[in-house]
Amino acid sequence: MVELSSQRLLRFARHLQRAEDFGQLVRAAAIEIREALDYEHTWLMIAEDETVERFRMIEYAGAQSELVWEVAPVLEVRGDAFLQALIRTDLPYVVVDARLHPLTHKPTVEALQNRTIVNVPLRLVEKPLGFLGIGTFGAEGCKAPTPAQLDYLVGVASQLTVAAARVRYSQERARAEAEKRSLERRIEHMQRLESLGLFAGGIAHDFNNLLTVMMSSIALAHQRIPDADVAEDLEAALAATHQARELTTQLLAMSRSQPLHLGAVDLNTHVTQVATLLRRIFPNNVTFELALGVGLPHVAADSSQIDQVLMNLCINARDAMPQGGRLTLKTERVHLDRGFAQTHPWTKPGEYVLTTIRDTGIGMSTGVLERVFEPFFTTKGNAGGTGLGLAVAHGIVTQHGGVLHADSEPQSGTTFKVYLPVVCEGAVPRAS
Repeated sequence: MVELSSQRLLRFARHLQRAEDFGQLVRAAAIEIREALDYEHTWLMIAEDETVERFRMIEYAGAQSELVWEVAPVLEVRGDAFLQALIRTDLPYVVVDARLHPLTHKPTVEALQNRTIVNVPLRLVEKPLGFLGIGTFGAEGCKAPTPAQLDYLVGVASQLTVAAARVRYSQERARAEAEKRSLERRIEHMQRLESLGLFAGGIAHDFNNLLTVMMSSIALAHQRIPDADVAEDLEAALAATHQARELTTQLLAMSRSQPLHLGAVDLNTHVTQVATLLRRIFPNNVTFELALGVGLPHVAADSSQIDQVLMNLCINARDAMPQGGRLTLKTERVHLDRGFAQTHPWTKPGEYVLTTIRDTGIGMSTGVLERVFEPFFTTKGNAGGTGLGLAVAHGIVTQHGGVLHADSEPQSGTTFKVYLPVVCEGAVPRAS
């Protein structure tokens, strides 16, 4: 007979101090419960948040592991009389035979073959934290704990509560630090794009003025000089200035300096039109898949600018699939909450229409992904492009008050998500 003494409980508490996560806590508790109380199954379930609407299995120790994780990884409190009774008490809740107890959820009991269930609520500053459970299954039969065993289990649960609170605090602090670092990187990245955009926009304005003078002078010279050879050279020079003008237009779009002509736009119509056009010019080994949301609200947008964004992203997807693949375009309505806005600088919470453009191409490494919207950054080599396509798309979406997000992994394809704010009834935002 194992002596259930305070000294034994103190040794267990000291052992818990070395645990760094919930898994280590439960494994330590399972060993103690097996040795002291002769129960082979131990589990820990923690409330997902302070509303205590559901409990999530954090760790299970015992022979039923695979089945338990399949059947009961998350338990919903609503509609479950057993869980509702459990969260209302501070005392151990003993079910000698789960098959006969009036409150147990019989389909779960049947699936898991529960017999005896003992749950001890874990509370932290008067708030439910979760519960520590032990029990028997199947052929083990029913085995109710003695009063002494139940008292000791309460002591184990008390020590586990303190240790679990410490682990949760450490994990939340580490998570907060990671989120802080991620947000700082995002802000730094956005500020770098902002600075590059302002710099490029300033150059584009000045260069545009110079081009206007050059184009006028070349056109006048072309009219006055009859020499055919000189005229041909002047035509080539004039064509080059037109190309330069197109480049400055891209720079202005990237820097969000282009004037917008906003109206209420149906994105489904534009996505369909772009897909129809691209089907004609894309190689046959690229297949299109459209998944258009039903009854989507309009967005406040400049139609031509949004078409340019869609074209740029789709062409970029085509280039990422040199051997062919599948290009998926999907539209849907989404709500961006404050949590999203906190991790995506310059985003306002609200209703958006999301256009997702996903390819099955070569994907991008983390280093490339971090620079994908930088102007003049390209992985296509000297003959592959200017590196302005995605920078221009980012500038246009941002100028519309939206968000352009990229996600990719090598050999796993790339996904671009374009969030554009829903237009308010009877109002279209002022162009800038």
